[in-house]
Amino acid sequence: MKLKLKALGLGVLAAVAAGSIAAVNASATANGHFTSGTAHVLIKGTENTTHKVKLSVDGGTTFECDEASYTGTTNSTTVTELTITPTYHKCHTTGGVIFPKTMNGCDYVFYSQGTRVHGTVKIICPSGKAIEIHHPNCTITVGTSHALAGGVSYTNLTQQLTANFTVSEIPAEYHAGACIFLGTSHKATMTGSLTIAGTDTNGTSVEFVST
Repeated sequence: MKLKLKALGLGVLAAVAAGSIAAVNASATANGHFTSGTAHVLIKGTENTTHKVKLSVDGGTTFECDEASYTGTTNSTTVTELTITPTYHKCHTTGGVIFPKTMNGCDYVFYSQGTRVHGTVKIICPSGKAIEIHHPNCTITVGTSHALAGGVSYTNLTQQLTANFTVSEIPAEYHAGACIFLGTSHKATMTGSLTIAGTDTNGTSVEFVST
């Protein structure tokens, strides 16, 4: 059975993470929901190698990871948001400083256009938790984001969907180390591009289309 997952919103992901998502303008976009021909779809996200997911604090040092995976599920034929769980390894700054990045159960939630947070993405963490970046000069935490600036744009490809995002105003904190001389409370921006594909529980590919 050929399944179709329809993304019906101009934006579903905003830039991740983390950050606010850029304005929604794509040649092939959707209008409000994600729908599929089956209730349970397994989602997999893959970074664009030329537009990887990156996080910068106050426009300064940029953090990225060489190994990243993004997974999620849908449990209804029509949804207005997608919860994507990221996993990172081999993280570093643009200058090459290696550091561990711990997600602590934090997810990226992408919203379709038509919801109260039009075409954007949020970082949602469990109570009392935050993303931890263990830079040699200090620990940086990035917590649950609420009001973000920016957006996400979606483009349909053959059996998959791309999401390009830029989001800012993400709350970040410096803890201990030399970094705190720059202050403790900061704002982060996340940019990147993900290709999102899906399968049913039998491993059959799901065709993404926007209408």
